[in-house]
Amino acid sequence: GACPRLATLDSVRPLPVIYRRDVTRTHFVPANPEQAPEGGDHSPNRVITVSSWLAVADCAVCTSHFPTFQAGLRPSSTMTTSPSPHARFTSLGLALPTVGKPAGLYKPCLVVGQHAYLSGHLPMLADGTLMKGRIGQELDADAGKAAARQVGLTILATLIESFGTLDRITRVVKLLGAVNCTPEFEKHPYVINGCSELFAEIWGPDLGVGVRSAVGAGSLPAGVPVEIEAIFALA
Repeated sequence: GACPRLATLDSVRPLPVIYRRDVTRTHFVPANPEQAPEGGDHSPNRVITVSSWLAVADCAVCTSHFPTFQAGLRPSSTMTTSPSPHARFTSLGLALPTVGKPAGLYKPCLVVGQHAYLSGHLPMLADGTLMKGRIGQELDADAGKAAARQVGLTILATLIESFGTLDRITRVVKLLGAVNCTPEFEKHPYVINGCSELFAEIWGPDLGVGVRSAVGAGSLPAGVPVEIEAIFALA
């Protein structure tokens, strides 16, 4: 028979295809793409939107065509999605520094294609002052790691200033961290972990971790312990 709910939905029509849930795209795709007809809304890239699925999940006519529904896949128990990056950031209750003007002739953030390139950022505190000191001299490795985390917060402030939300960022692509340290200091990667761990908290252990370099420097601008530049992929 005809389903009155289904008749109002442009993106769904009953098909004898088994579907699996795709959490990252919040819709259903065929478990076997060869079963789906070519083109249209039933291509493997877009099969059943979440709103449409919620509309037909309790319909006997529709569930007779979708074995997944018959198997008991319910929105209340299975239709869960991870918090967005900006939601994760908000839940952490982090205080961001105010984004200041560039100290030289450069852009803090530049978008080229589907990537955002961020210039070197310093550990700016919420009151507008900078964390200072040389690691291995005035500061130890843990203090340096805390400074790298603060650089990460400064980078987040620039991203939000530039895009309005962290949800525009799909993944961390690359970090380059410079550590102001004594010649004997060798824990540069440990220090830059402070920034990397922050980004992993926001974008997750996969999308929040990209490629990275951590190098030592004899000095850095304003005497700060860490400077980090970054590349992000955009939605």
